Amino acid sequence: MVKAGAADRSAGVADVSPLPDGARLEGLGTAFRLALLLAALASGRTRLRGFARPEELAHLAAALRGLGALVRRESEDWIVDGVGNGCLLEPREPLDLLGDPASAVLLAGLVAAYDFPTTLIVGETLSPILDRLAAPLRLVGAEIAKKNGGAGLCIRGPRVAAPVAHRPDVPSQGLKAALLLAGLNAPGTTSLAEPGSVPDPVERLLTVFGAALAVETNAGGERVLRLEGQGALRAVPELALPEVLHLGEAG
Repeated sequence: MVKAGAADRSAGVADVSPLPDGARLEGLGTAFRLALLLAALASGRTRLRGFARPEELAHLAAALRGLGALVRRESEDWIVDGVGNGCLLEPREPLDLLGDPASAVLLAGLVAAYDFPTTLIVGETLSPILDRLAAPLRLVGAEIAKKNGGAGLCIRGPRVAAPVAHRPDVPSQGLKAALLLAGLNAPGTTSLAEPGSVPDPVERLLTVFGAALAVETNAGGERVLRLEGQGALRAVPELALPEVLHLGEAG
Protein backbone atom coordinates (compact mmCIF):
# COMPACT_ATOMS: atom_id res chain seq x y z
CA MET A 1 0.00 0.00 0.00
CA VAL A 2 1.38 3.39 -0.92
CA LYS A 3 0.39 6.48 1.00
CA ALA A 4 -0.61 9.61 -0.85
CA GLY A 5 2.06 12.31 -1.16
CA ALA A 6 2.95 14.04 2.08
CA ALA A 7 2.94 17.78 2.72
CA ASP A 8 6.16 19.73 3.13
CA ARG A 9 5.75 21.96 6.20
CA SER A 10 9.34 23.04 6.65
CA ALA A 11 8.59 26.67 5.71
CA GLY A 12 5.04 26.78 7.03
CA VAL A 13 3.65 26.64 3.49
CA ALA A 14 2.14 23.35 2.35
CA ASP A 15 3.28 21.83 -0.94
CA VAL A 16 3.05 18.46 -2.64
CA SER A 17 4.39 16.85 -5.79
CA PRO A 18 2.90 18.01 -9.11
CA LEU A 19 -0.44 16.85 -10.38
CA PRO A 20 -0.29 15.07 -13.75
CA ASP A 21 -1.47 17.28 -16.62
CA GLY A 22 -4.64 15.27 -17.16
CA ALA A 23 -5.79 15.81 -13.57
CA ARG A 24 -4.52 19.38 -13.10
CA LEU A 25 -7.68 21.30 -13.91
CA GLU A 26 -10.28 18.67 -13.07
CA GLY A 27 -12.41 19.45 -10.06
CA LEU A 28 -10.77 22.74 -9.10
CA GLY A 29 -14.09 24.25 -8.02
CA THR A 30 -14.39 21.31 -5.65
CA ALA A 31 -10.76 21.68 -4.54
CA PHE A 32 -11.03 25.33 -3.50
CA ARG A 33 -14.19 24.63 -1.51
CA LEU A 34 -12.71 21.51 0.03
CA ALA A 35 -9.71 23.54 1.23
CA LEU A 36 -12.04 25.85 3.15
CA LEU A 37 -13.95 22.89 4.63
CA LEU A 38 -10.80 21.08 5.74
CA ALA A 39 -9.43 24.26 7.29
CA ALA A 40 -12.65 24.47 9.33
CA LEU A 41 -12.13 20.88 10.51
CA ALA A 42 -8.46 21.30 11.35
CA SER A 43 -7.18 22.29 14.77
CA GLY A 44 -5.69 25.78 14.61
CA ARG A 45 -5.57 28.65 12.16
CA THR A 46 -5.14 28.30 8.41
CA ARG A 47 -4.66 31.13 5.93
CA LEU A 48 -5.81 30.16 2.44
CA ARG A 49 -4.24 32.07 -0.45
CA GLY A 50 -4.66 32.00 -4.19
CA PHE A 51 -8.37 32.48 -4.80
CA ALA A 52 -8.99 34.38 -8.02
CA ARG A 53 -12.64 34.89 -6.98
CA PRO A 54 -12.80 34.55 -3.18
CA GLU A 55 -16.34 35.97 -3.11
CA GLU A 56 -17.59 32.70 -4.63
CA LEU A 57 -17.01 31.01 -1.27
CA ALA A 58 -19.13 33.46 0.72
CA HIS A 59 -22.09 31.06 1.07
CA LEU A 60 -19.82 28.24 2.24
CA ALA A 61 -17.99 30.50 4.68
CA ALA A 62 -21.30 31.58 6.23
CA ALA A 63 -22.40 27.94 6.53
CA LEU A 64 -19.15 26.97 8.27
CA ARG A 65 -19.62 29.82 10.72
CA GLY A 66 -23.05 28.35 11.43
CA LEU A 67 -21.30 25.06 12.29
CA GLY A 68 -18.91 26.70 14.76
CA ALA A 69 -15.80 27.59 12.77
CA LEU A 70 -14.40 31.12 12.71
CA VAL A 71 -14.09 32.13 9.07
CA ARG A 72 -13.25 35.57 7.74
CA ARG A 73 -12.03 37.07 4.53
CA GLU A 74 -9.00 39.34 4.44
CA SER A 75 -8.54 40.90 1.02
CA GLU A 76 -8.13 37.91 -1.35
CA ASP A 77 -7.39 35.42 1.44
CA TRP A 78 -9.59 33.36 3.73
CA ILE A 79 -8.53 32.94 7.37
CA VAL A 80 -10.05 30.00 9.22
CA ASP A 81 -9.84 29.03 12.89
CA GLY A 82 -10.88 25.39 12.79
CA VAL A 83 -12.86 23.54 15.42
CA GLY A 84 -11.08 20.19 15.12
CA ASN A 85 -12.27 17.04 13.36
CA GLY A 86 -15.51 15.74 14.84
CA CYS A 87 -16.21 18.97 16.74
CA LEU A 88 -18.71 20.83 14.57
CA LEU A 89 -21.67 22.39 16.36
CA GLU A 90 -25.35 21.95 15.57
CA PRO A 91 -26.47 24.90 13.45
CA ARG A 92 -29.20 27.08 14.91
CA GLU A 93 -30.82 27.81 11.56
CA PRO A 94 -30.84 26.46 7.98
CA LEU A 95 -27.61 26.86 6.03
CA ASP A 96 -28.19 28.82 2.85
CA LEU A 97 -26.24 27.37 -0.08
CA LEU A 98 -28.73 28.31 -2.76
CA GLY A 99 -26.11 30.22 -4.76
CA ASP A 100 -23.40 27.57 -4.42
CA PRO A 101 -24.48 24.04 -5.41
CA ALA A 102 -20.90 22.71 -5.39
CA SER A 103 -20.56 23.62 -1.72
CA ALA A 104 -23.97 22.11 -0.94
CA VAL A 105 -22.80 18.69 -2.16
CA LEU A 106 -19.67 18.82 0.00
CA LEU A 107 -21.49 20.08 3.07
CA ALA A 108 -24.14 17.36 2.75
CA GLY A 109 -21.38 14.77 2.99
CA LEU A 110 -19.74 16.51 5.92
CA VAL A 111 -22.79 16.84 8.17
CA ALA A 112 -24.10 13.34 7.34
CA ALA A 113 -21.69 11.92 9.93
CA TYR A 114 -22.75 14.25 12.77
CA ASP A 115 -25.37 13.39 15.35
CA PHE A 116 -27.52 16.48 14.90
CA PRO A 117 -30.04 17.78 12.35
CA THR A 118 -28.93 20.13 9.58
CA THR A 119 -31.11 21.79 6.97
CA LEU A 120 -29.47 22.91 3.74
CA ILE A 121 -31.20 25.36 1.40
CA VAL A 122 -30.08 24.11 -1.99
CA GLY A 123 -32.69 24.80 -4.67
CA GLU A 124 -34.61 22.28 -6.76
CA THR A 125 -32.04 22.08 -9.57
CA LEU A 126 -29.57 20.34 -7.27
CA SER A 127 -31.98 17.54 -6.42
CA PRO A 128 -30.71 14.96 -9.00
CA ILE A 129 -27.11 15.30 -7.81
CA LEU A 130 -28.09 14.96 -4.17
CA ASP A 131 -30.15 11.89 -5.05
CA ARG A 132 -26.94 10.20 -6.19
CA LEU A 133 -25.25 11.17 -2.94
CA ALA A 134 -28.12 10.15 -0.68
CA ALA A 135 -27.74 6.38 -1.06
CA PRO A 136 -24.13 6.10 0.18
CA LEU A 137 -24.78 8.68 2.90
CA ARG A 138 -27.67 6.58 4.18
CA LEU A 139 -25.16 3.71 4.50
CA VAL A 140 -23.18 6.02 6.79
CA GLY A 141 -26.34 6.09 8.90
CA ALA A 142 -27.74 9.47 7.94
CA GLU A 143 -31.43 10.19 7.62
CA ILE A 144 -32.07 12.37 4.57
CA ALA A 145 -35.32 14.00 3.54
CA LYS A 146 -36.27 16.67 1.03
CA LYS A 147 -38.49 19.59 1.94
CA ASN A 148 -40.21 22.34 0.00
CA GLY A 149 -40.27 20.28 -3.19
CA GLY A 150 -36.55 19.54 -3.06
CA ALA A 151 -35.42 23.13 -2.44
CA GLY A 152 -34.36 22.14 1.07
CA LEU A 153 -32.52 19.08 2.34
CA CYS A 154 -32.79 17.84 5.92
CA ILE A 155 -29.92 15.64 7.10
CA ARG A 156 -29.67 13.93 10.48
CA GLY A 157 -26.47 12.02 11.16
CA PRO A 158 -26.34 8.86 13.30
CA ARG A 159 -25.12 8.58 16.86
CA VAL A 160 -22.08 6.74 15.51
CA ALA A 161 -21.36 7.01 11.80
CA ALA A 162 -20.51 3.85 9.87
CA PRO A 163 -17.54 3.68 7.49
CA VAL A 164 -18.62 2.55 4.04
CA ALA A 165 -17.11 0.94 0.96
CA HIS A 166 -18.35 2.58 -2.22
CA ARG A 167 -17.80 2.33 -5.97
CA PRO A 168 -19.45 5.31 -7.72
CA ASP A 169 -21.30 4.54 -10.95
CA VAL A 170 -20.16 7.82 -12.49
CA PRO A 171 -16.88 9.54 -11.50
CA SER A 172 -17.46 12.89 -9.79
CA GLN A 173 -14.99 15.01 -7.86
CA GLY A 174 -17.79 16.52 -5.79
CA LEU A 175 -19.40 13.23 -4.78
CA LYS A 176 -15.99 11.70 -4.09
CA ALA A 177 -15.04 14.58 -1.79
CA ALA A 178 -18.44 14.46 -0.04
CA LEU A 179 -18.09 10.75 0.76
CA LEU A 180 -14.57 11.22 2.07
CA LEU A 181 -15.71 14.15 4.22
CA ALA A 182 -18.32 11.87 5.77
CA GLY A 183 -15.60 9.28 6.37
CA LEU A 184 -13.50 11.75 8.35
CA ASN A 185 -15.94 11.49 11.28
CA ALA A 186 -16.67 7.75 11.00
CA PRO A 187 -14.68 5.27 13.08
CA GLY A 188 -12.78 2.75 10.98
CA THR A 189 -11.89 2.76 7.30
CA THR A 190 -13.93 4.33 4.54
CA SER A 191 -12.97 3.01 1.11
CA LEU A 192 -13.76 4.28 -2.35
CA ALA A 193 -12.87 2.51 -5.60
CA GLU A 194 -12.51 4.42 -8.86
CA PRO A 195 -11.02 3.94 -12.32
CA GLY A 196 -7.86 5.77 -13.28
CA SER A 197 -4.28 5.83 -12.15
CA VAL A 198 -3.51 9.39 -11.00
CA PRO A 199 -4.22 11.37 -7.82
CA ASP A 200 -6.41 14.46 -7.93
CA PRO A 201 -6.84 17.69 -5.96
CA VAL A 202 -9.23 16.05 -3.47
CA GLU A 203 -6.59 13.54 -2.39
CA ARG A 204 -3.83 16.16 -2.37
CA LEU A 205 -5.74 18.45 -0.03
CA LEU A 206 -6.76 15.69 2.38
CA THR A 207 -3.10 14.73 2.66
CA VAL A 208 -1.96 18.33 3.16
CA PHE A 209 -4.26 18.64 6.18
CA GLY A 210 -2.97 15.38 7.66
CA ALA A 211 -5.78 12.95 6.86
CA ALA A 212 -4.78 9.28 7.06
CA LEU A 213 -5.37 8.51 3.39
CA ALA A 214 -3.77 5.58 1.59
CA VAL A 215 -4.11 4.41 -2.01
CA GLU A 216 -3.67 1.01 -3.58
CA THR A 217 -4.49 -0.60 -6.91
CA ASN A 218 -6.75 -3.67 -6.86
CA ALA A 219 -6.67 -6.69 -9.14
CA GLY A 220 -9.09 -5.00 -11.55
CA GLY A 221 -6.80 -2.00 -12.00
CA GLU A 222 -8.98 0.34 -9.94
CA ARG A 223 -7.52 2.86 -7.52
CA VAL A 224 -8.85 2.14 -4.04
CA LEU A 225 -8.73 4.98 -1.52
CA ARG A 226 -8.75 4.07 2.16
CA LEU A 227 -9.41 6.80 4.70
CA GLU A 228 -9.03 6.22 8.43
CA GLY A 229 -11.71 8.17 10.22
CA GLN A 230 -11.70 10.25 13.40
CA GLY A 231 -8.06 11.25 13.13
CA ALA A 232 -6.80 14.74 13.87
CA LEU A 233 -6.47 17.24 11.05
CA ARG A 234 -3.69 19.83 11.24
CA ALA A 235 -4.06 23.47 10.32
CA VAL A 236 -1.65 24.83 7.73
CA PRO A 237 -0.36 28.28 8.73
CA GLU A 238 -0.25 29.39 5.11
CA LEU A 239 -1.76 27.32 2.31
CA ALA A 240 -1.03 28.72 -1.15
CA LEU A 241 -3.44 26.79 -3.32
CA PRO A 242 -1.89 27.55 -6.73
CA GLU A 243 1.43 26.17 -5.50
CA VAL A 244 -0.10 23.14 -3.76
CA LEU A 245 -2.16 22.25 -6.83
CA HIS A 246 0.58 23.41 -9.22
CA LEU A 247 -1.59 25.74 -11.24
CA GLY A 248 -0.54 28.54 -13.49
CA GLU A 249 -3.29 30.58 -11.86
CA ALA A 250 -6.09 30.05 -9.36
CA GLY A 251 -9.74 30.03 -10.32
